[in-house]
Amino acid sequence: MKLGFGKFLNFTKIKEFLIQCKRTLKIARKPTKDELKKTFRICGIGFIIIGIIGFVFYLLSMLGLIAMGI
Repeated sequence: MKLGFGKFLNFTKIKEFLIQCKRTLKIARKPTKDELKKTFRICGIGFIIIGIIGFVFYLLSMLGLIAMGI
């Protein structure tokens, strides 16, 4: 019984993917300090908003448990 790896690996697709990765890396550039600061600020605000939403849900669940007498 022969095991054909051709069924599992398609080398042309892998080669095309690597070519696309190389092309993307050639176009990509390092962000400026201003862009980096904006990104950190936006991510920080997102973390804070998600944290507040989670905390509100936690408080609501605790209030629900207290109201049920558990």
